[in-house]
Amino acid sequence: MCTIGPVLGGLKRYPPAARENGGAGARVPGSVVATTTRCGNSGDDPTYHATVCPSDPEPPNPGRAGSDAPMDGRAVADRVALRGLIDAYAHHVDRRDVDAVAGLFSVDGRLVSHLQAAGDPPIVRRGRADIAAALVAGLGRYLGTTHVVGGQVVDVDGDVAAGEATCLAHHLYERDGERRMLVMAVRYADTFVRSAGVWEFDQRELRLDWRDDRVSEAR
Repeated sequence: MCTIGPVLGGLKRYPPAARENGGAGARVPGSVVATTTRCGNSGDDPTYHATVCPSDPEPPNPGRAGSDAPMDGRAVADRVALRGLIDAYAHHVDRRDVDAVAGLFSVDGRLVSHLQAAGDPPIVRRGRADIAAALVAGLGRYLGTTHVVGGQVVDVDGDVAAGEATCLAHHLYERDGERRMLVMAVRYADTFVRSAGVWEFDQRELRLDWRDDRVSEAR
């Protein structure tokens, strides 16, 4: 039995395969066939449905590229939660809610920064109190920040996960009476742990891809 897809609009349209093989009701193996229906009682324009025949190939796998195994509901929920975690980090940093940021980490979580001069060892903050204190010191020099989170790739294995995320971090500050904008392209290497059903950062490691420091007209 064919399945009826979502309504796509109010235009009466037929794919070429359907037109060439008998019109709207024709079924062509391996193709999407158009059918029409009339809505309401006042002669509305026909709407378009996609009718997928049993011989059609399976839709693309929504899971990880190269994997033949479809994602189940738990896997989707994990990825949504992990994306929400990195978005929450950016949100709380920009609001300067350092306790909320620290609360996204596990009890012994680590924040590792490689943003200093090349050749210097990384700065490691361990535990929520240490992370919160570091954020207070780091954010205090700026008039404001805006973190625009980019893509995230993640690999989940039970109650642990690892991933990478990108971010353009905008920092507004003043130097010698001049307002300036420092934009940093940051790459995060993250490890996550699920504790009591909630995903947390186990470690967040920051590396700098590039930076741009210029005079700003922002107000």
